Amino acid sequence: MKTCGIYAIRNKITSKSYVGRSVFVQRRWSKHQRLLGSGNHFNDHLQSAWNKYGSEAFELIILEEIGREELALREAHWQKQLNTNDREFGYNKKVEDGRGGWSFSAETIEKLRRSHIGKKHSEETIRRCSAASKARVTPESRLAGSIMMRKRFADGWSPSIRRGHKLTEAHREAIRLANLGKKHQRRPGRSLVKLIWGTRGQKNLKESRVRRQGGANIPRRLKPR
Repeated sequence: MKTCGIYAIRNKITSKSYVGRSVFVQRRWSKHQRLLGSGNHFNDHLQSAWNKYGSEAFELIILEEIGREELALREAHWQKQLNTNDREFGYNKKVEDGRGGWSFSAETIEKLRRSHIGKKHSEETIRRCSAASKARVTPESRLAGSIMMRKRFADGWSPSIRRGHKLTEAHREAIRLANLGKKHQRRPGRSLVKLIWGTRGQKNLKESRVRRQGGANIPRRLKPR
């Protein structure tokens, strides 16, 4: 039987749980068992517990059967409900944000920070990173990118790549809750340009930036009125 929903891998001895989501929970559980059995699971906290207590100490619990579009939101709910991001109560190291994204828990971030204290890149690593960065961006690639973008805008292209994409009510609610209390700061530089030069001045400012990056056949900025 194929189940789409939220599941928990529960330690029957300590009652700690790992919460996850999947469109096929049974297949996902088999993958967890395979990785844990081989000692290659991506969650080292869960792997350590598996090694210590054995496979018989763990069980799969289906917390909720839901549609694919609500998986991220409900996973975030169950992680918070069971407090699985706290090492004392669970094994989750990443915090689901309810919109399909995630972030590391505060404990994991602190462990990463401590692991990098005092570490420095070797001269060879610095040299290779520098060479790779220079190879990615060249005057020719900037000019080609500028010409391509100008052509796409001329053809009516819009930067809104998700135009026409409809969000579910659950997704809209997750975005609304994530933005509660946040204040969006205005960008004074952009407002000042619009105040002095007008809408056309903003366009001229963008063109001057492209010109500095190697763009061709772009008229110079008009004088202010």
